Parts: sequence; C-alpha cells; structure tokens
Amino acid sequence: MTSKANDIFDQLLKSRKINDRDSFLHPKYQSFGDVFLLPDMEKAVKRIKEASLKKQKIVIYGDYDIDGLSASCVLYNAFEAFGFKDVEVYIPNRFIEGYGLTIGSVDRIKEMQADLIVTVDTGSLSHKEVDHANSLGIDVIITDHHNVADQHPKAIAVINPKRKDHSYPYRDFAGVGVAFKLVQALMTELKGLDNGQEKWLLDFVALGTVCDIVPLSGENRMLVSYGLKVLKVSKREGIKALIASSGIDLPNINTFDIGFKIGPRLNATGRLKTARLALDILLTKDLRSALDMAEELNNLNNERKLIQEKILKQAEIEAEKQSDLKVLVVSQTGWNHGVIGIVASKLVEEFKKPTYILEEMAGGLSKGSARSYGDFSVGEGIKYASRVIEKGGGHKLAAGVTLKTDNIPNFRNLVNEYYETLKLKDQEKYLIKQADLVLESLEGIDLELLNLISDLEPFGNENSEPVFEIRSLRILKKYLMGKDKNHVRYLLQDKKGNRISAVKFNFDETFIFDEQDTVDIRISLLKNEWKDKILVNGMLYLIVRAKDCENP
Repeated sequence: MTSKANDIFDQLLKSRKINDRDSFLHPKYQSFGDVFLLPDMEKAVKRIKEASLKKQKIVIYGDYDIDGLSASCVLYNAFEAFGFKDVEVYIPNRFIEGYGLTIGSVDRIKEMQADLIVTVDTGSLSHKEVDHANSLGIDVIITDHHNVADQHPKAIAVINPKRKDHSYPYRDFAGVGVAFKLVQALMTELKGLDNGQEKWLLDFVALGTVCDIVPLSGENRMLVSYGLKVLKVSKREGIKALIASSGIDLPNINTFDIGFKIGPRLNATGRLKTARLALDILLTKDLRSALDMAEELNNLNNERKLIQEKILKQAEIEAEKQSDLKVLVVSQTGWNHGVIGIVASKLVEEFKKPTYILEEMAGGLSKGSARSYGDFSVGEGIKYASRVIEKGGGHKLAAGVTLKTDNIPNFRNLVNEYYETLKLKDQEKYLIKQADLVLESLEGIDLELLNLISDLEPFGNENSEPVFEIRSLRILKKYLMGKDKNHVRYLLQDKKGNRISAVKFNFDETFIFDEQDTVDIRISLLKNEWKDKILVNGMLYLIVRAKDCENP
C-alpha cells in the first residue's frame, strides 16, 4: 500500500508530464547526441588543432556575466589540459566597451598578438567585428547561444545551437554548455583530457547554466545534476572560498545557492567595476588569494545592495507619477546601469507593469535595461520605438536600450502605444505562481513528500519547485515578524486537524487575513529544523478567501 505522500508525488509527476520517471529523477551522464552534429563543430576543431600544432596564441573572449565567465573558465582549463601554452582570457568592461565583441576590443586583442579569437556566450551578431578581425589577420571561432541572423558572421566557425541548419537533438544550452560541447569535440583530436575527465569542468557548467536561467530540462538538467556533484568535492580554491564566504551548506548545495548566493557575488564586480575579479577568483590556484578575493566580492556585493536600494527608492517615486500608464519608463542621472536591471525586476514585481529603466548619462545619451512578464515583449517594444532610439534589442522578458535623453518622453509614449495595440487582458495572473496540484487537505504534506520532491532537483527554469494549492484551511494563529513587522506567518489547519505553518516575507495588503478566517493557499514546501525537530513549513505565494483561488 502506497503512502499519501507517494500518491501526491505520483500525481505531481503526471501533472508535469514526466513519463520516464527513472531517467528524469536519476539522469545518466551522457551526451544527447554526436557533438559534431552541432553546426561548424568540425571546422572549429580543425582550426584549434592547427593552433596547437603551430603553437599559436589564442584569446578567449567572454561576456562579463556569469555564463560568459564560466564558459571562459571551461575553455581556459581545457586548453591548459590540452597543452596550449599561450592562452589568455579577455573580458570586456561593461562601462567602457559595453556588451559583446567590439571593434576596439579586437584592436586590443591584435596588440596582444593573437592569432585566434574564440568567443564564448557572444558573437553571433558580430558581423562587422569579425570582418575587422579578419582584416587584421586574426581568425575567429564563435561559440554562443543567443539569437542568430539569417547570415552569420564570416568566422571560421559559428557554433550556436540556435542555428536551424543542424540536427543536434538539444538546443537550449547556455553559453557555457556550448563551450563544454566544444571541449568534448576537441577531446576526439587532442590529448590531455582522458575520457571522463571533462566532468571536472561541470562545476563551471552548473554555475553558468543556472545563473543564465536557461531551461533546466533535457541535457541541461543532466549537466547541472553532475555539476552539483562536482561542486561538493571541488578542488578549485576560488569556488571553495566563494562557498565558504556565502555560508552555503556544502553537502546540500543546490541551484538556489548558485543563483542567489554565489551568483550575486560574482556578478557584483562586473556591475560596479570590471568582471576581472570574478574571473580571477574562478581561475586562481592560491587559497590565500581566493579568500582575499572572496572577501572583496562580499564587500562589493554589499555595496551593490546599497546602491540598488537607493536607486529603487528613487525609481519608485518616478513610477508613482506614471500610475495611469501600462508600461513604466523611469530615468534619472546617477543610476548605475550595471545595477538598474535588478531594479527593473523589482519594479515589475511591485507595480505589476513592464518596466524600462534608464541612466541619464553625460553627453545627452541614456542607457538602460527592461524587464517584463506575461504577453508584453520589451524587445518588441524597443523595435516599435526604433525611430527614437540609438540602439537596442533583447528578448520577451529582458532587453537593453540606448537613446538620446531628450527622446525619453517619446520613447515612453511609443512603448505604451505599442502595449495598447496588443489589447492584452488579465496579465497579472502571470505574476502569480500557478499550482502543480490542488489538494483538499494537508494529508501527505510531510517529510516523506519533501524527500521525494528533492529528487526533482535541480530546480530552475522549466523545472521549478512544486507549488501546491491547498483549500479550506482555517487560520489558527497569525504572527507579524521582522523589525518592521513586514513578514507574516500563519498557522493553518485543515478539517481533519492537520496543521502547517506558512510564511510570506515582505507581504503586501493582499496577504492580510485574520485568525479564524478560512482560506485557500498556494505554497512550496520548506524543511525547518527547530529545537531538534524537523518540520515541514510552507512558503506562501497566494492566500485568498476559500473558493477564490481561481479568481485571486
């Protein structure tokens, strides 16, 4: 006879359409296809093998985010293992050079006497920059995962799973995943990494894949699963120092730790200064240096938080003035454009509106980031307003834009005009976590279920923590917590007497109910160890009067 927890878990797998239970819960280390099915892989391997034979200088050109940094580390470590003696990593400065491969950076790489540039996490749209490199006698191999054009840059190879002209069976890699596939291909032609030894690079692969928020399905799920195992026994001094300084419980390290503890620390230096410090800590082999750098990253991350909070308060004031608009466009001088993307996400959550946020810079230009949700694409909004911008682009949920400061009012009008053309309805539902299962009682919400759910890890995009909707619970106790009483915890009981404690941090008025009210809730489950007891608690996402969950 199966337990109630097992019944719930079986229903959960069914609701997520997980048919092959064993392969999903216990993925095996394997490539999902022949790496040479990826476009231009054979050309890239041939050119890198030539560089090895001729002892040529290679420069790895990486983006300044964690995906780009970790991909740079994958290739640097692999090239070192393959015996390359003249390899350097070039990470552009966000504030001076901006995003992607640039003409100026190619010139600087020429001064480094490079024969070959291998990009990671960037380059698919760098047509002019690749042409410039070619004119200087530098070959380019592009490895990337971003959107591609109909015509590719005239590089030796453009390895990008987003290309349509290939038959590799998986396409959702992060940039670091593409770099790892190149390493696997190089192993067939170069000595130095025995079969299986490449798995020691998966700690980097896990960092970049999780922090870039690509789907944790298919091959990515397998790579991150094994990457977490490598992280637990990592010999890298920098990673060990980062884990220690982040207060992570190493035996239980998970994707939350990567995304919300390690990730922000590594990103902080690129947001405020240059990403070089993050690269250095990931590559260092000296423990003392690693500990010093980890402390510096901690300090930078704390500084980033203060800057972020200051900008957020100012941006909230600006947003309040736009209460009649569907899309927020806020701007001000002195807003660090390395931080404002985070602030944009905060504004979306608070005001429930797509948001563009810009730093008004010297010289009459403004540069910023955008975040969205639901059916409104901030990238398409930028296209609609193309006649008043200097440059910009992005995806549905995130984008970047540069325009003349004088054009901000026009830009605001145009993106709101675009919103109105879409005739969107009921968008706020996208901000509320949807339930995997609806339960009529708390029966089976216990440690056994929590342990079963842990087999679904690693959690992330397209494999989020399960959310349960539980109906008709009575509020027995209500506790306001925190210095400012901005957190609330409810003790709830079902009709059979089963109880659970559920908490909401930084609650708003929609989470305010009274003792003895009967409510429906949506929660994910948490393990709470208290006074030698292990309890199952809930993280509260929605609370409404009973029977109102369908129309919150």
